[in-house]
Amino acid sequence: MTPRIRAGTTADYEGILKRVLAAFADSSPAHAPFDLLYPDCIRPDAACMQDWVLAEAASGEIVAGVQIVPRPMRLAGGIRVRAAGIGQVFCLPAHRKGGLMTALLEAAVAKMDRDGYDVSLLGGDRRRYRRQGWEVAGSMVAARLGSRSIRAVEPPPAGQELPPPRRWHGEAEDFPKLYAAWQALPTRGERSPDMHAAVLRRFNVWTWIQECPAGFAYVVLRGDQVAEYAGDRPALQALLGHLVQRTSLRVRLPPAPVWGELEPMILDFAGWYAVEPAGMARIFSVRRVLTAWEPLLRRRLAGWSGRLRLRVTETGEQTILAGTDAGPVVLDTPARDAASGPGRDGVEIALSLPEMAALLFGPVPPPALPETVRECEAVRRAFPLPLGWPALDEV
Repeated sequence: MTPRIRAGTTADYEGILKRVLAAFADSSPAHAPFDLLYPDCIRPDAACMQDWVLAEAASGEIVAGVQIVPRPMRLAGGIRVRAAGIGQVFCLPAHRKGGLMTALLEAAVAKMDRDGYDVSLLGGDRRRYRRQGWEVAGSMVAARLGSRSIRAVEPPPAGQELPPPRRWHGEAEDFPKLYAAWQALPTRGERSPDMHAAVLRRFNVWTWIQECPAGFAYVVLRGDQVAEYAGDRPALQALLGHLVQRTSLRVRLPPAPVWGELEPMILDFAGWYAVEPAGMARIFSVRRVLTAWEPLLRRRLAGWSGRLRLRVTETGEQTILAGTDAGPVVLDTPARDAASGPGRDGVEIALSLPEMAALLFGPVPPPALPETVRECEAVRRAFPLPLGWPALDEV
């Protein structure tokens, strides 16, 4: 009998923890329990559990599942994105290779679409997930910091020597400063105080703090990776300078169009850097994406006039980006504009969902896109849109 697909409930929590670990332990016997790895997003409350999509056998046993993890983001410049991660994808060995995971992913996609998300994010095998609409997309700057690349910190005035950094062990008095520093970042996820505290309690991360007369900063390390950083620039510079005297570090910076004041300083210290894809993204509606990124599109397309028609081949959705005297607008009822044809730019783009994600977010345009379209003024000025997510927002 085909397993029944349903939403999770609070009663499923303990069973899911056992089964998802059993599925991963099949190939990784030393795998850590998932509630220790992700205490911020694997929780027994109803809000979390209803975002599990589960396959239940006739016996009542949960045999496979997928978790949808809300990951709303703020990007510098007034951009707010409704994003959701896909994580904890598992299927017990006896139920693999029967199409069950495909059915679960389709159910998860349908739920995210109903819930109004702009984009879904994940990491994994491109060939596997592309069939459900995900594609390698977005970009981040991967940098490596070493002792030679961090410039010496200016010596403080006499009597104001810097105290040494210290490792945070959960002291309550430090948490308001940690949370305030993170909230001040122009590009970040969105977390409640409880969520931020849970992120910093993850099994494999360690937080270091630097306080000095010039301010406060913190760095979260995961192995040799700077998984998160926030705070005042002088304090962060001092903290990084201390850490790289002991070990080289890797850090992934958000896309350059949404940088704050910290990223140029970090890049200046890099002994090497490269632009890498952020991961894999799936869109649900071109209109939703263009509306979310509209503050940036208004700046990029200032003074442009014309029509750019974008059509998704799987769904038939058509969205028009129209240049007007008041700036670009997104038309969600393209039928009203049908008489104008592709537009004064003479461009209509018809792409699959994965290809559309590549067009909107880069870093590589879809091969199916003709050169004449790539050179269209609206396409050239508008895309790629910045998309990247911090390491501790990955699931």
